[in-house]
Amino acid sequence: MPLPDLSEIEVRRKRLGISQAELAEAAGIARSSLTKIEQGYKQPRKGRPGYVPNFEDARALIEVLEKREEVASKGATIDSIMTEAVVTVPENKPVPEVKKLMLAEAISQIPIISSSGKATSLITEVSILGNPNAKVAEDAETYDFAVVGPDRQVSELTGVIKGLSAILVVEDGKLVGICTKSDFLK
Repeated sequence: MPLPDLSEIEVRRKRLGISQAELAEAAGIARSSLTKIEQGYKQPRKGRPGYVPNFEDARALIEVLEKREEVASKGATIDSIMTEAVVTVPENKPVPEVKKLMLAEAISQIPIISSSGKATSLITEVSILGNPNAKVAEDAETYDFAVVGPDRQVSELTGVIKGLSAILVVEDGKLVGICTKSDFLK
């Protein structure tokens, strides 16, 4: 398999509106490798075409970009990328138990469900760190999320997620999914 043309990596990344850090994380490579790839094609060394990455890094970058471009071109809806099995906690869940759950599930934020069964807020790693004396989930809650219906276009929400911890997907008043930044990179 030939090495794909990498001279367009930066252009494609910027067209999709993703940062170097986001692309590198999604591809599972070091950000410094991505920087070298992008800069290497702009500033070749004397007598050489520029930085030559290893094949696996190049393949991973191209795969992520192609998937993102496919989603953007299809007009995909949020329900096509959301996580449906949403982990939630009640307002009175002790923070130490929430921390254990986050670690066990490898997640950074959890919707908090009120006594009436509605998702009212989130508890996040950041909100826990910012509230060291919090005893229960609601003591460390944050409102760093948006709520949308399942038919919203991914392309409309790509810019929205950048400033939030999560997007909660609600249908008929019921929480049906959650999207985080990593879901947008798939």
